[in-house]
Amino acid sequence: MSQQDVYTVSEVVKECLGWPYLTRGRDRKGIDCFGLFLHAAARLGFAVSDYHYENVSEGEYLWFKNFHTYGDAINLKQARPVDVLMFRGGRNIVNHIGVITERGKFLHASKAGVVITSYSSGAWSERIHSCYRFHQK
Repeated sequence: MSQQDVYTVSEVVKECLGWPYLTRGRDRKGIDCFGLFLHAAARLGFAVSDYHYENVSEGEYLWFKNFHTYGDAINLKQARPVDVLMFRGGRNIVNHIGVITERGKFLHASKAGVVITSYSSGAWSERIHSCYRFHQK
């Protein structure tokens, strides 16, 4: 991917907002949170070429490995658009991921489809597991 092919966060939002949800979906016909992350990562020029996830319990838990090899964990107070949030479910296992679009908001695939939601208060704020800044290609 050349430098001019890299999208901005607002372009990714414009492209993906409203796509329907589909477990293990990977495109505009239907997408889940990890599929949206992979799509956004490609569009934003993240250096994510190898990844692994598996369902620990179908539709309930996702386990992400080796994210530290593609980016650096950062303090949420340092977060900016393009940074990636990971959220935990039961047993403190990461089961959701989204891309920060602006201070306090993130793009993610929920059962309602691809939406922008606040992470700064409410249930999402209590589930934040980590925040990463990914390396560019």
